[in-house]
Amino acid sequence: MHFTWDASTLGALIPIVGMLIPIVAIIAGVVQWWHGEQLRHDTIRELARSGQSIPAELLKGNRSDESPNSTGRGSRVPGSLRTGLILLSIGLALTIALYMVSPEEAIWGFGLIPTFLGVAFLVIWRIESRARV
Repeated sequence: MHFTWDASTLGALIPIVGMLIPIVAIIAGVVQWWHGEQLRHDTIRELARSGQSIPAELLKGNRSDESPNSTGRGSRVPGSLRTGLILLSIGLALTIALYMVSPEEAIWGFGLIPTFLGVAFLVIWRIESRARV
């Protein structure tokens, strides 16, 4: 059996690959986080076995709501704001791209999922920023 690549096959493949890329990126991020947590726990375990004091920063881990920005100075961007803006941008881009691929079908609606997740993270950031003040 010989398979030929025609325009309809490629047209169906583009949105599928476009939706798989963020899924693979999320899975890779979770695997990387999990590996980092395992290394952190191994370090804490070794420090405890050797009787050394465990630094508070090591116990806190990566649970901070802030991540350093690109300037390298002391200012920081809250995690919910950053996540919200990234998801909102990805969602809008995916919605527009899927609409341009197939405007007569409602497949562009899949792009609204990350868009509304981004909006939800921005709402969370806004609520948290008001609670801190």
